[in-house]
Amino acid sequence: MARKPTDKQLFKMKNEWLGQFYEEVKPMDFYRAVFPEGSFEREGHPEDEKCNGVLTVIEGEKARNYIVFDELNMVDEVKGAEFAVMSPVAYSGRNRTAANARWLYGIAIDLDGVEMPQLRDVFHQMNHDIIPKCTYCINSGHGLHLYYLLEKPVPLYKHLQDKLREFKYELIAKVWNRYTSTFTEREQVQYQGIFQGFRMVGTQSKLGKRYPVKAFETGERVTIEYLNGYLMDKSKAVTDFHYKSDLSLAEARKKYPEWYEKRIVQGERRE
Repeated sequence: MARKPTDKQLFKMKNEWLGQFYEEVKPMDFYRAVFPEGSFEREGHPEDEKCNGVLTVIEGEKARNYIVFDELNMVDEVKGAEFAVMSPVAYSGRNRTAANARWLYGIAIDLDGVEMPQLRDVFHQMNHDIIPKCTYCINSGHGLHLYYLLEKPVPLYKHLQDKLREFKYELIAKVWNRYTSTFTEREQVQYQGIFQGFRMVGTQSKLGKRYPVKAFETGERVTIEYLNGYLMDKSKAVTDFHYKSDLSLAEARKKYPEWYEKRIVQGERRE
């Protein structure tokens, strides 16, 4: 009977398998794909009036947030860090809170318990339209992070946040199944919200500094409508992205300057 590979051997095997079929991308290229140029405020240019990314470096019991500007310089700064996480979300300010969240650039799913049979089945199901095909597959250590990058970022208005969380939970239930993970009990499935941060590409996996998190480009950008088509419970589909708020127009202008410019200022010019 063949000996079961160790976690570190399995990590290398997954990288080799993914590398046969998909192109590995560097950390900076991955995060530029997540956040295209112009997504954030440029460093030293507050007049841009744009949001920024926020990454968190965790050292022991301490966690420190860093603002990510449009140049993405912090991606290189934390390369090789023991534990650094980031979510595919743009924030106003330096704290990764729901109140500060402004734009969702992608849906990232943490799929744990992935050995070689499960890895192959993930892509079998994607290629046979059983589960949606991810834009990037991240080998994070013991499992995978599947990134579904959106063609257009979704505004994180307060009324949408709960809907998007339920939508993501339903998508996780579809992707995390008895063929894609060795963790098949319901309580083992990790239902994580839309603001969840994930180990950054180029930083250390749980396996140590010799086993950095790696990214592979595996598909195209997607839309929420495309992902809706895979939900088992269609009532969890997200279809209404209209702005709904009790804010005055002046307050909305301050909180969502990009929305105000696009919908109000440019809208009046076209009329």
